[in-house]
Amino acid sequence: MLAAVAGIGAAVLAGGWLVQQAFGSGPPEVVIACLTVVDPIVAVLLGAVLLGEGAATPPETWFLLAGAAITATAGVIALARHHPDAVAARAARTDTALPAGSDTPQSLTLWQRAQSLHRR
Repeated sequence: MLAAVAGIGAAVLAGGWLVQQAFGSGPPEVVIACLTVVDPIVAVLLGAVLLGEGAATPPETWFLLAGAAITATAGVIALARHHPDAVAARAARTDTALPAGSDTPQSLTLWQRAQSLHRR
């Protein structure tokens, strides 16, 4: 019983630290999207593996669940890669011009901010 309580405490501390690091290093909308996708996937896997839930679930359903998880994960990856902050950071790293269609004032501001950070 004490080991389980210690494990829960360690998981809460590690999870809280990881979430704070994510918010500190990335845009909030990407962090929330990741949490929205990862939390249910982890919950389903823990319930199935540790608690034996869904033992009578047909294989077709598991394939459908896996497909949904893969689709949601691909969506979050696309959001993270095409987010204006990520585009500006990539432009700053490669020292290239803004991509076509990114000449909006908001994108330009992000790009200029990334350029100034890159020069430091």
